[in-house]
Order: sequence, then C-alpha cells, then structure tokens
Amino acid sequence: MSTERSAPLLGQLLRLRLVVLANGFRRPLPALGRAVGGAVLIAAAVIATQLLVGLGGEAEWRLRAASVVIGSLVSAVCLFLPAAVVRDEPLHARGFAGYGLSAPLLAVLVPLTDAVSLPALLLLVLLVGYVGAWTAVVGAGGIALLTALVLMVLGLQTVRLSSVVGAWLWRAPRGPLGRAIAWAALAAVVVLCVSPLLGDPDSAPGRLLAVADALRWTGLGLLWDAPHLEVVQGAAGPVLLGGVIAIVALAGVQYAIVRTELRGARPRRRGNGLDHLGLFRLVEGSPVAAIAARSLIYWVTDPRYVVSLVALPFVPVLMFAAASIGGVPGDVIGLVPLPVVVLLLAWSASHNDTAYDSTAIWAHVVAPLRGIQDRIGRAVPVLLIGILVIAIGVPLTALAVERRGVVLVVLGLCAAMLLGAVGVGAAVSARFPYAVAPPGSGAFSAPQTASSAGGASQTLSVGAVLLVATPSIVATALWLMHGGAWAWAALGLGVGVGAAVLVGGVALGGRVFDRRAPELLEFAMRN
Repeated sequence: MSTERSAPLLGQLLRLRLVVLANGFRRPLPALGRAVGGAVLIAAAVIATQLLVGLGGEAEWRLRAASVVIGSLVSAVCLFLPAAVVRDEPLHARGFAGYGLSAPLLAVLVPLTDAVSLPALLLLVLLVGYVGAWTAVVGAGGIALLTALVLMVLGLQTVRLSSVVGAWLWRAPRGPLGRAIAWAALAAVVVLCVSPLLGDPDSAPGRLLAVADALRWTGLGLLWDAPHLEVVQGAAGPVLLGGVIAIVALAGVQYAIVRTELRGARPRRRGNGLDHLGLFRLVEGSPVAAIAARSLIYWVTDPRYVVSLVALPFVPVLMFAAASIGGVPGDVIGLVPLPVVVLLLAWSASHNDTAYDSTAIWAHVVAPLRGIQDRIGRAVPVLLIGILVIAIGVPLTALAVERRGVVLVVLGLCAAMLLGAVGVGAAVSARFPYAVAPPGSGAFSAPQTASSAGGASQTLSVGAVLLVATPSIVATALWLMHGGAWAWAALGLGVGVGAAVLVGGVALGGRVFDRRAPELLEFAMRN
C-alpha cells in the first residue's frame, strides 16, 4: 500500500462519507431528530470532558473512577449504537468493486472514514479531556496519549463493524430482536454508569469507584484504566499490548468482510433442505415445541412485541431518576426497577396472548391440539426472555444495592412476577380476551372493534399478579428492616408461590381453552 496513493484516496473517501452523512438530513423530521439527539450527546461529551479536566488536580482515584466510567459509556455507544440505528452500511465495499481497489487498502481506509460519525466525534471530544486530565498526574501523561491513540483506532474499527452489523440486522427477518438487544445492552451500560450518581451524594464516590472496577473487567473500561495502572503498578504495557492485539484482530475481521463484499459472495446453504424452516427444524413431532417456536418468531418479528422490548430498558432509568428526585432510600431504588421490568414484560406478553396471536387460533382448534399444549407453548417464549432479562438485571442490581442477600431477594421478587404473570395470563387470556390491533400492525395501532372488557381484564390480571407477589414483597420489606434469613424467605416464597400459580394457571387455562375453543375461534375471526 503506497502512501502516495492512499492519502488522496482517503481524502476522497472522507468527502464521500460527508456526502452520505449529509444525505441523511434531507428528510425534515428524521433530520430534526438526528440533529437534536446528536446535539444532546455532543453537549454531554463536552460536559464530561470538562469534568475530567477539572479532576486532573484532584485525588488520582477520583480521576481514575470518572475516566473509566465515562470512557466505558462512550465505548458502549461506539459498540452498540450503530448496530441499533444504522440501516445501510456507509461506503459499502461492493460499491468500489469496479475501481481496482484492493481489499487490504479498503479494510484500512474505510474504517477511518467513520471519524466523521457521531460516536467517533464523542470519543474524540472525550479523549481530548482524558489526555489533558492525566497529563496533570506525574508519570501518566505519555501513557495517556498512547492509550488515547489506541482507543481512537479501536473506536473507529468498532463503529465500522457495528455499522455492518446494524445494516445486516435491518435486512434480516429477525433483525428487530438483534436491534432490541443492542438497545438493551446500551441501556444497561447507561444505567450502570449513571446509578452511582443517584441516591446519597456522600456515598456516590465510593459507588462510582465500585462501578469503575466492574467496568474494568468487562473490557469496556480496561484500556481507559491504563494510566492508573502505570502510576500505581507500572503495568500499563500489557493492557496497551492487549489493545493493539484487539486492533489487529478487528482489522482481520474487517478485511474478511471487505473481501467478501468485493467478491459479492453469498453464504452457502447446507443441510438437508430444512434450513429455511428456522426454529421449526428443532421441534419436529412436538406440538408444544412447535407452538413455542412459532410464538417466539412472533416475539421477534411482530412490531407490537418488538416495541415493548425496546421500551423496557428505559423503565429503570426513569424509575431511578424519579425515585432519586423524590428522596427514596437507595436500597429501595435499587430493588424496585428489575421486578417492575419483569412484571411489565411477562404481563404484557401473556395476559391477552390469545388476541395478540389470534391468527394461530384456528390452526390450534382444527389440529386439534389440547388446550394445555397451547398454553404451555405460548408461555415458553415469555419465560425464556424473562429469564434472560433476570440474568442481565440481577448483577446490575447487586452493584446498585451493596447489601448481603440482595441477590436472593431480587431473584425471589422477579420469580414471583415472572411465574405469576405467566400463570395468571395463561388463564385470563383464555377466559377474558379483548380486541387488539391485528398481528403485524404498528405498536400504537388501535383495534378495529372497541370493547370495555379490556380495562377489566387488565385490572384483573395485574391485581392477581401483585397478589401472587405479595408474600415475597412482605418478606423483602422484613429483610430491609431486619436482614438475615428474610432474604431466603423472599426467595422461597417468590419461587414457590410463583411456580404454584404457573402450574395452576396453565392447567386452568388449558381447560378453559378446550371448553371455549369455538368461542375463541369466533372471537379471533371477528377481531
């Protein structure tokens, strides 16, 4: 690769990238949204930069905690935001196929054009303050500069690869689920980084340092901690070497992608011809598993479900903000969001699933399938996604509430909410379905027929779920006051009562489904 050739080519690619960026502002309303969102993020980056520079003369541990937390947040933006929002890969390599450009040259130059993207701009602004702050610490200035160079290159590569993933998710049939996961991951990092600032201000520095230690081991904050490691241990070399190795590895991935795009290659189809069946390849001969697979496909393709999944990560953020403003104690703030998220997830997906998934009613009735098979199959996706949310949220809750036994308490509350909502929903949705917008409609579409039964059904189901969770909630309150074995009581009551309601609700819902199959079929066809 000659410098004489690559430098003018990079300039042309940057100009082309700016043109592509400007084309995104041609439509007024989306352009206004992008402009406002970008302005808010840039303003936040400038404030964070000023904060880091101001900490340059303070205690070194404060600077370390702030730089790791803020830097990890920006790295998460570079990693997840393009995957969540990008529709078309900027400067797709296939567009250069007729110009005689080699794959290695494009693999190096194309990621550099992402320097004009919003995540890269946020990273650049923060790195200026990062270097300036650590320069004030004796023995850390040179390492901070080298770290900033590694972080900038790594950030550009991350933005490019995340954009490729985002463009692929936009075209993929199950892409909405992937984009929802990217939003959820980004929201989880945001909550983790913001949570130390909520609650008691006197303990905020200690919580910030604990979050910085956690982020350091996730990989997001390890490089940002290099100057501190050099000052304290003289051990920044291995960390920087790891960053260089990561750059080389991502460059190899980028080269493979560019080479594939230049050749116009397509994935080979292998197997016995059943690959197009997706999840149904795994469930042949099992009615319950087939219903579960079809319901899971509904979950990841129907806009009504996808919007609910995307909105859920914002619930803890709003609850944290409202509770901290209202002066709610920190222990209570940390315990509440995850069970509420699990309740909203499980309840919204199960309390009226007969109506939401109405196009499958006729197939289940004429098959014929037993009602309990229908109820179990529809419950499986809710349980799987609920368990995934709990697995992600419990460690975050444990970081927010530094108290022995918190994991047991949160698991008990979440188990009561999840199992209780699915059990109650299995019975209520078979007995009291109400009209909703048809499958495939927008998330905010109105049903074709209005009915007053919806409010009564929603009130009944939510009240029943809260009643199921009451024993675990009472045990949690006693644990907050007295501690000790009440944490195990909260777990046992949550799992035990929730499991009993799940089994009883599914069995009752199955019997109701068998008895009311003609009425349910008429309801599905009418609504």
